[in-house]
Amino acid sequence: MMHKDLQKEKIKTALTNKQATEMRLADEPFEKIKSGEKTVEIRLYDEKRKQIKVGDKIIFYRLNDKIDFVSATVIDIHHYKSFKELFSSELFSMTGFGLMSVDEATHSMYKYYTQEQEKTFGVLGIEIKLCEQRGK
Repeated sequence: MMHKDLQKEKIKTALTNKQATEMRLADEPFEKIKSGEKTVEIRLYDEKRKQIKVGDKIIFYRLNDKIDFVSATVIDIHHYKSFKELFSSELFSMTGFGLMSVDEATHSMYKYYTQEQEKTFGVLGIEIKLCEQRGK
């Protein structure tokens, strides 16, 4: 009986202390998340992103800086077949691409991902709420 209780406690502790997901961002999207202008992070729905769940914590760092960070909680996850489908949805205004057209925003994603990757994995819109920040 004691062994089962100890095992349950270990599992509970492991789940509660789940490691935060770390993501690196270029300066512009980092600043938009930090300011609250961008509340949806866009990624491929690859194996790494399939692990992300509502309630998880994400720590965003600048590409070349592990001191400046923003942490956020995942409040919703949206799946799409393509960047264009995501940008054509109600999420568009939360992506930080507000001044671009849907086509311009779609094409801007191809500097990070190929069309083949997009087709293979699909696209994820990770809706977040800021928790804390540190840095400049």
